[in-house]
Amino acid sequence: MLCYYHKDYLGKEIEIGDKMFCNDEEKELWWDKTYGKRGEKKTIHSVNRENDATILLSLEALIKSHIESINFLKGEKNKRKEMLSDALIGDAVYQEHDKLAKSAVKTRNATKAQILRQAQNVKLSHEVKSLSTELKDKQLALSDYLLEYQRQTGVNEIEDNQGNVLFIVNTAKVQLRLL
Repeated sequence: MLCYYHKDYLGKEIEIGDKMFCNDEEKELWWDKTYGKRGEKKTIHSVNRENDATILLSLEALIKSHIESINFLKGEKNKRKEMLSDALIGDAVYQEHDKLAKSAVKTRNATKAQILRQAQNVKLSHEVKSLSTELKDKQLALSDYLLEYQRQTGVNEIEDNQGNVLFIVNTAKVQLRLL
């Protein structure tokens, strides 16, 4: 539903559960935050409490249909990639260039391995691996902290030590449950 902001909402945060008038009806906001600017049109999604179960069922159906669609598209993409690969394999010029490229990669990898076996580079390699592991652990912890901060405050942004306002972005995906 397309809404114009009422003058009382201009420049103010509108949070979950806040009421606003849209098309002369009072609606409860569904999205977590919306910022109004003079004359700006926004799409506001509203939720009527009586329809929560219907909305949840519709959302679940939408999720399931998207999962099926994604799986279908993955299959189609794989078929097309295989057809393309077959076309490349059947071309003599491509095969010749592929052999030259593989030879160059072997030479480069042998040179790289020789350089990485030097004592100072072995130490650096271990330090890089250690720092990568620590960075990954810190990022996972930060993700957990941000989710908890967002859950407790209901806010989707946080200010860092330099005064920059950072937006909290949630990413969700599904995977097969292993028993």
